[in-house]
Order: sequence, then C-alpha cells, then structure tokens
Amino acid sequence: MFYEYIFSTTLVLIGLYLQNVLGYSAFYAGLIFLATTVFFGGLSPIGGAITDRLDARIPAALGMGAMALACLLMTAFGLNSSLPYILSVPALLGVGMGLAISPYNTSFLKAVKPEIMTTASGVFNMSASMGCSLGVIISTSLLTGISHAFLPLVLESHQIIVSPDQLAILKEILGNAHRDFDLLIALPQRSQSAWISIINEVYLYGFYAGVLTAALIGAAGIWVTIMWMKVSKPTKKIKTSSVQHAS
Repeated sequence: MFYEYIFSTTLVLIGLYLQNVLGYSAFYAGLIFLATTVFFGGLSPIGGAITDRLDARIPAALGMGAMALACLLMTAFGLNSSLPYILSVPALLGVGMGLAISPYNTSFLKAVKPEIMTTASGVFNMSASMGCSLGVIISTSLLTGISHAFLPLVLESHQIIVSPDQLAILKEILGNAHRDFDLLIALPQRSQSAWISIINEVYLYGFYAGVLTAALIGAAGIWVTIMWMKVSKPTKKIKTSSVQHAS
C-alpha cells in the first residue's frame, strides 16, 4: 500500500508539473516515465534474488527509501528545472519499485496459509488499489487546497489587489488539470505571461505539499517494513557426502 501511494502520487504530480508548469505535451511527459519502467524492469530480478538470499526487509526498506528520496528530490523542482534532473526522479522511483515489490509479494505469499490464499490475495490487491486511490485523492487535494491557501499571500507579495471574482478565476485556473488561460483576459493588471508566472509560483506550494506527504508515507513504510514485516528464516542447505567403506 505504501509504494502504491508513492507511485500514484508521483505519477500524477509530475505529469501535471511537466504539462502545466514546464509546458511539455502529454506525449513527451509520458516518455519521461519510461525511465521508471526501464529501471523497474531491470532491478526487479535483483530485488527477487536478494530476497531469496537475505532478509526480505533489506531490499524492501532500501526500495522504499529510494522512493521516498525520489519524492524529496521533487521538492527542488522549480519553474525552470533541467530535464536531466527531472529524469532522475522517475529513474530513482523505478529503482525503488524494482527493489521493493518482489520482497513484499514474496513475504506475503510465504506468510499466508494455502487454504486462505484466495481471500488473502483479494485483500492484498484491494490494499494495492486503495493505496493508488489514496495517492491520487490526497495529492490532488493537497495540490489544490494548499495552492488556494497560498494564492492571497503570493498576490500580496507581488503587491496585486484583485476582486473576489478575479480571485475566483485564479483559483479555477489553479484547480483545473488543463488550464484555460483565456480566463486571464478578465485580469488586466498584468500581462498573460506575468499572470502565468504567478500561477506557477502558487502552484508549486501545493506541489511541494503533495510530494512531502508522499515522502513521509515512504518513511512510515520503511518503519513498518523493519518493525512489522514478517519474514521466514532462510533455510540452510546441508551438503552430504557419501563415504565408501572398503570391504
């Protein structure tokens, strides 16, 4: 549930950031997430191999830590972030998922009794779906709510006074996934580019709140993994040698 929350949060927030703040098309924004797929596919077998040889909590905690670190790196995203730095986040996210998913799944299968496997699988899948849903709901709620809360403060810092109707227009633009900048015609105090810069500045406050929350979820996931994750003790293989006795 923890890694699903982080994945869905970063997927939504990075996609909105790339398109709304940096002006990427949906196609190129989607291509950036190929870094997650590449590293996830490459490291999944390694995560499974480590799980077979060591305590499963080790790769699980490392993977969760990498995902939490990816969220922290997102707090440095700004109005002009470079593409290499942006790519480091989905790449690190893929590394974390590749290390974490195999140990979690393996530990689950080993901990459940065969007679209740069907029911337990349903609960496991439900928790994964719940984690993804909560990630989208909470991150977008924080994005909108925190942005709206900081909007008057940012306007004041720029010495801009707007009417309640104009404030409502700015909130509408901030709250939409696809921004309608034609609404800025009703805001004559600044040029359109100046208003877009202010909107992006406000937007980043909500963005940072969403990713910091995801980082805290990752930290909680590490603690739960270390303290509560049940793992089976590795079985030692005993080699036997046949001794021939001379008659």
